[in-house]
Amino acid sequence: MQEFYGRAANILSINVDSILPKDDFSSQEPGLYYHSGIPQTVIINQQGGIVFDSEVQIAYEAFDDVL
Repeated sequence: MQEFYGRAANILSINVDSILPKDDFSSQEPGLYYHSGIPQTVIINQQGGIVFDSEVQIAYEAFDDVL
């Protein structure tokens, strides 16, 4: 993914063990988007809106369709 989209998108791999439990998260914290499923893929547009959120392993085509 990074090789194909690296110039057009930022791809971050987040260690879910580093997400500390708390009541509220800011939009800059991965805990806001995490739903306790692994793997989870979230695509956020430039305005900060979620355009894709999946808790299963996704096919490359599903990722590609969103971007």
